[in-house]
Amino acid sequence: MFRIAANKTTRDIAVEWDALASKRQQQIISGVDISYNRVILPAVLDLALQTKPNRILDAGCGIGILAVRLASMGKEVIGVDPSARSIEIAQLLSDRRISFIHAKLKILRLASLTLLIS
Repeated sequence: MFRIAANKTTRDIAVEWDALASKRQQQIISGVDISYNRVILPAVLDLALQTKPNRILDAGCGIGILAVRLASMGKEVIGVDPSARSIEIAQLLSDRRISFIHAKLKILRLASLTLLIS
């Protein structure tokens, strides 16, 4: 089923992701989400290896699994997401090297980033 998202506010979307965050964590960690584990994750990690960025912004970081993997490569990572629950889970999964911010991306000032992923 498809729904038109054009009329949704960031708050509406955040509420939906708050409800899905725990399930999303299970899908990714268990390997059930094949597109994430076999396409998105390898592609972004390869991009990070090729471009050698120092600071990475993970826009729409969700539960932070990608940010954690990038940080394990020695990268400075900032994860931003409008879902409070997703950010809570991300903070539990990560160490202190990653800054997770519960916010709308458009309100942040972006300075000295070398790679932006979304």
